Amino acid sequence: MRKIIYFVLVGLFSLSLIFLTLYTKEDKILNEKQVKDFLSEDEVLYKISKDWDKYGFNEVKPAEVSGWHFFQKLSPIDGIYYFSKEKDALKISEGSGSKATITLWEGIFIFSLNDIFHNYEINSDFLKIKQAQKWLFVVNNIKGDYKVYSYNAIIDTFLLNEKNKEITSFQLFPSLLFVYNPEYNEQVKNADLLRISTIDKIYYFDAKNENKRLLISGDIEKESKELFKIFNSDLEKKFKMYKNLSTSIIWGAKRPNINWASLAENYPFLFLNDTKKDIILKNDLSQNALDFVSSTNSKDDNFYSKNKANIKNSLDEMKQNEATYNDWIKILKNYYYLSYYSTIFQNNDNILIKDKNNFPKLLNEILNLWQADNYVTLSDIYLAYSFYWLSFSSLNSYIDLYLWNLINSKSIPKDKFWWFSFFLREYLISNIDSSSNSLNILKYMFDLSEKYYANFKWTPDQKINLLSNTFYNYRKIISKLNIIVVESFFIKKDKWYVLKDEFWWENSVQLPAGILDNLEFIYKVWVSNLTSKKDFYYKALWTAASSNIIEYYSSLSKSYDSLKFKIDIFKDYNSYILRLNLNKENKDLKWLDYSNSDNQLSVSAIRDYMSQFNQVDIGSLNVLNNSSLNKDWYYNISIIISQFQFNFKLNPNWNTVYDLVYKDSNWNTIDKFKKLPVPLDEKEEAMADLYSSAETPTDKDKYDFKNIFYNLYVNPDSNSNIADSWNPIAQTQTDDTPVAIKLFIQRELIGKDFKYISNFLPIKFSNIKVTIEWWNYIINLLNVDKSFNSLNNSFSALINSNYDIKTHSFTNMTLKIKDENGVGDNISYKFDALDISIVPSNIEVRSLSNKLKDLWFYLDTISSNYTSWAQILKIDLNLKKVFIDSQSFSVNFN
Repeated sequence: MRKIIYFVLVGLFSLSLIFLTLYTKEDKILNEKQVKDFLSEDEVLYKISKDWDKYGFNEVKPAEVSGWHFFQKLSPIDGIYYFSKEKDALKISEGSGSKATITLWEGIFIFSLNDIFHNYEINSDFLKIKQAQKWLFVVNNIKGDYKVYSYNAIIDTFLLNEKNKEITSFQLFPSLLFVYNPEYNEQVKNADLLRISTIDKIYYFDAKNENKRLLISGDIEKESKELFKIFNSDLEKKFKMYKNLSTSIIWGAKRPNINWASLAENYPFLFLNDTKKDIILKNDLSQNALDFVSSTNSKDDNFYSKNKANIKNSLDEMKQNEATYNDWIKILKNYYYLSYYSTIFQNNDNILIKDKNNFPKLLNEILNLWQADNYVTLSDIYLAYSFYWLSFSSLNSYIDLYLWNLINSKSIPKDKFWWFSFFLREYLISNIDSSSNSLNILKYMFDLSEKYYANFKWTPDQKINLLSNTFYNYRKIISKLNIIVVESFFIKKDKWYVLKDEFWWENSVQLPAGILDNLEFIYKVWVSNLTSKKDFYYKALWTAASSNIIEYYSSLSKSYDSLKFKIDIFKDYNSYILRLNLNKENKDLKWLDYSNSDNQLSVSAIRDYMSQFNQVDIGSLNVLNNSSLNKDWYYNISIIISQFQFNFKLNPNWNTVYDLVYKDSNWNTIDKFKKLPVPLDEKEEAMADLYSSAETPTDKDKYDFKNIFYNLYVNPDSNSNIADSWNPIAQTQTDDTPVAIKLFIQRELIGKDFKYISNFLPIKFSNIKVTIEWWNYIINLLNVDKSFNSLNNSFSALINSNYDIKTHSFTNMTLKIKDENGVGDNISYKFDALDISIVPSNIEVRSLSNKLKDLWFYLDTISSNYTSWAQILKIDLNLKKVFIDSQSFSVNFN
């Protein structure tokens, strides 16, 4: 019977019993002593010394040394790294059960407290911290430089008065830095986190990517820096040493030749069982725990529930024998310690899924330990980000997914929400960008706030306080979001903002998928709140106790107005072109904000302007948006012209007419001009020359600017030269090219843009072809003659290119090189008449001559290396190379 019991135990006992004989030197894994030391729960103080690039940990007595770097081991996975000039800089007092108190004196301390079997309270003269979650955090307790920083901790923080009594408390979340002055403690008595963060400082600080100087104490700067190096080095070392510990032990348990005698010698109590029942219970418990730890896959709900029930039932029955029960609690702890580093992360597994049913959670629930699991996943995410593989973009993704899970689980307690909300606010203010993940986080914050507001009962004062905090949080975030939208999608030219080229394609705004929907959702939440909470909002705004609410509300409302303004730009950019503040050199610039012109719009001003036109019944003028003229910065006009009822908008910048519709004689709505913007000032300038050169009364009538409304809209056939130039149907330049297009070519191109390069590249009227497609000029340059001469060769080229009037740039330029043997119209070409493309594909007009001045060197290189079977020729002015098919040749400029 003894033999049977012996061999059953051999196969099923805990991981902590098996490790002793599993390791060989060839495996290059931990030896027996290292694993024993790791599992030891003795509290040991180590003095840390540096030997070249390695740190040595040497055991010392607390009173032996001071002014050095130390590591205080508290458990296999708990410890404190610290520097202090005092002896006995910290004191550990054991409490009841798993509780212990750590008292700090002056120094800088980095805590690594992750053990669910221990629960710590940290005290100093002005501050108390209680453990709310497994954690890594920093306490700078140097006089005049008091700080607390959380890497991945959820810290219950209490400020104390001079009598060491708690006067206020809050939770500090991951990546939040709390900088405080104990002299202000009385000022924050019973204060909420908003007031605490105003008097002291609490803000988001990314210790991974920002200067750690904020965590370092100036009085001991060198020692502080070294302490953080020690901490990071030791943490990295532990990850490497222990992350495969449990896997190796489980694998090693299957080896045939095991010296079980050493197990019996070292753990004799495991082999002296009182009853057969104890053995069966231990076997069952060990097998279930081993199955759980050894499973590398995510534990589904059925697996988790089954193992949890089995282990709990075994332990409940073991309670009949206290010694047996305590022994197996220790065995489970060893399972936990051995598997700790391998269950935190496994490669790049989904943290949220892996955390759902992990071993610490199982033990926490079975043994009814102290640790709540509301923020376990958040803590793991920040541990992965701060010290392991997680990138910032992945951090955004995981926070996004975490919040989605949190909303569905409804697990945030009422009294903790605003601390969590504060964390989200600081996270967004620091990290919000235009990505979908980032905007999702903001959406989830709205959702959480709504659920929080709706699911609990509040007193009127609590509601007002809730609202004040909401307005305060949102105004900072929406203000930052406005900045991000501008930085992400717009670029500043001179004093104006314009949409970046990559987001404006084929006459439409092209934003990354989901961005516009998310921005609209964020704005609609605000509109919805204004509607659903209207009565409460207005009541709160005029309540004496809510003196700050009006300020917060007003600021938030303006931020949302600004966001809506940008959303409107994205949704209808063609119409928004007309909300410009232009100058003559940059008529394409799109203004991003409300006009700040000193000139004010008024009914009298538009009446005077419209009075100059013929067939206008000025008495019928009605300005529909009279009450909001200077906010809208346009006139919304209703007026009778030539006995027809017209409705249109007029922007004072270049007096541009748009959104024009009218009723014909049969009261049919004519809207074919609705999407046809017409800048009247530009038309007036163009028509002035035509009018002065007109010889007949008919032509005078056609080109009289005072008749433009009749000629352009009511009777466009009577003046095709004016109407056609603004027709959205594409125009082709022929001998009958509309006069307005001819004026555009002569004035805007030959007389302005191409004047910069007339000495280098004379472009003739006949080389320019202009069409208008959907109110955009399409400009093509055809067969522009240019010679490039060297000492040995002369190249006569025909240049073809597109031209972008908005950016004043040549695009997609190509050359053909004429053969000198060609005569008259019988032109022949070199290089088998292949087009030679030019890189870069976009060359600004003022830099063209500088870019092409050495082109003959490139043509020389092509001429020297060209072969008759070539298909592609390219000149790269950036790389200073020519490409013949896939071969490249460097250009010699000597």
